[in-house]
Amino acid sequence: MKIVILHGSPKGEKSVTMQYVKFIQKKNPDHEYMVHNVSKRIKQLEKNHRLFADIIEDIDASDGIIWSFPVYTYFVPAQYIKFIELIQERGAAKAFKHKYTVAISTSIHFYDYTAHRYINAVCDDLDMNYAGFHSAEMDDLLNAGDRKTLLQFADMFFYAIKNKVHCLKKFQPLQQNNFDFRLEEPTRQVDSNDKKVIVLTDNDDPGSNIGKMIQRFTSSFKKKPTVINLNTIDIK
Repeated sequence: MKIVILHGSPKGEKSVTMQYVKFIQKKNPDHEYMVHNVSKRIKQLEKNHRLFADIIEDIDASDGIIWSFPVYTYFVPAQYIKFIELIQERGAAKAFKHKYTVAISTSIHFYDYTAHRYINAVCDDLDMNYAGFHSAEMDDLLNAGDRKTLLQFADMFFYAIKNKVHCLKKFQPLQQNNFDFRLEEPTRQVDSNDKKVIVLTDNDDPGSNIGKMIQRFTSSFKKKPTVINLNTIDIK
């Protein structure tokens, strides 16, 4: 079987989570694995549409997909979320449809369930066959019992693919809202006196609902707030 690993750690190959994936690969050498470090390469994927398309082509040709990621402060890394957003923005969801999938994470078991619920919901939105998750401690690979559990989880995943096991959806799809914000001039303006107001945004479209809301908000002050777009800042 062809298995695609969408790896979510910004550390890439050196991440702890990747070692769990490699352990599964080592113990199941009969399958073909294609590893994509989507979080580490997120800037390239944003700019290079061909590179992103290559990953989607691998997904389309695969039998199963493994989402692997560390849990950072209750959730998956921000770069992983951006990759998931790109799937929808670039119309690539079709490649994921009906694919069998599981999630593997490493953490200290603190709010890791929030990250897994998110990935589960993403998979349901993409109409995938979500077969479950494995949430590991950072040092589980050092324990024989935990290694056995990990391999049993992998066996379950391969069994689900081979036997086309029926997977139930857990989350209902989001309802799209066609709300259109109507921009109007404020009836009065707020005096911020000596207070400095800053608006942080990652919005690049002034004609969008958020863009128009920002215009409406800033025009509500006598002294117009400073708008800082995060996309224009060189953040390392």
